[in-house]
Amino acid sequence: MLQLHDDGTPVIESIEDLFKEPVTRKVRMIGLVGDPNKGKTNAINHIINVFQHSAKETQIAVFGITRYVPGVLHIHTIEELEKLRNAVVFIDEWADLVDTGNRRQMRDFERSIRTIFQPYKNNIVILCGMARNFNGKISGMLNAVIFKETTLIDIVQRSVLANIMSQYSGGFKVTKGKVLSMDDNIALVHIIGGHFDEVEIPYIKESDAKLGNPPIVKWDNETDVQTDAQSDVQSNVQTHKQTVKKKG
Repeated sequence: MLQLHDDGTPVIESIEDLFKEPVTRKVRMIGLVGDPNKGKTNAINHIINVFQHSAKETQIAVFGITRYVPGVLHIHTIEELEKLRNAVVFIDEWADLVDTGNRRQMRDFERSIRTIFQPYKNNIVILCGMARNFNGKISGMLNAVIFKETTLIDIVQRSVLANIMSQYSGGFKVTKGKVLSMDDNIALVHIIGGHFDEVEIPYIKESDAKLGNPPIVKWDNETDVQTDAQSDVQSNVQTHKQTVKKKG
């Protein structure tokens, strides 16, 4: 049973609480916000680990993560994404997967998000990226936000999330351009219209981009044609799978 704030909203004591009843009745679209190398991938892997250990029947899908993640469904096309049901879907560095300056691509991407977000599909979607990319219709779909870091430029550029950040009473202060910068093992969780709660996210060495994890590459969501670099990633993933199978 989750603890409650004075106004009756649930207290989020751990990242797992976002995926428990009654929170999931309202929270189906979550934004994971932070600049590069600020722990977003670590948070993704922690959440995946939680589901793999405590809710093994839940399908987990990832789109935009180039590193092979054992035990999850890797999605490579918009069509595959739109077919998902009863899944927890991570879309990593989503603004790197589309040209945010291309209205047609953004319109198609927003349509796809609305498609997988339909109530009858029962998906939970986690969009990961920098605060400045959460603008327009995308931000309007969010039910909750997990903050790792935001910067002064996010405010100056009038990020839609700036209004959410301005409600935080924990004490914003601008230091070297950073407005909010959580410790490596801490994230700030906000359910839209509710409170802000700090949660601990354990460090996972394999998720550390500073240790050489591969970068995100773009998928052509208009033609679903892979570039040579993307084909190389797929080849590496397949090789990894074969290696794991042989060891087993």
